[in-house]
Amino acid sequence: MIQIDSSGINPELTTYWQQKDHCRYMAQSLMMPGRYFIPVQNAYCKVVFVDEDKKLLTLRVKPQPIEEETETPI
Repeated sequence: MIQIDSSGINPELTTYWQQKDHCRYMAQSLMMPGRYFIPVQNAYCKVVFVDEDKKLLTLRVKPQPIEEETETPI
């Protein structure tokens, strides 16, 4: 699960991922500044149990780790 807002679980700002690495990659990507993109201040992954009918996301490619020096601290 990626949670963007630290004030509690907001269903509109929450995505659910099958793979921990995919979740971590997307959370890091959302916090990195880029051209024409304002990053979010806080995005983190958390393990949760979901109902069987909950849609889980996955990436089609294996994400590569983001280098430590470019990683945005939380």
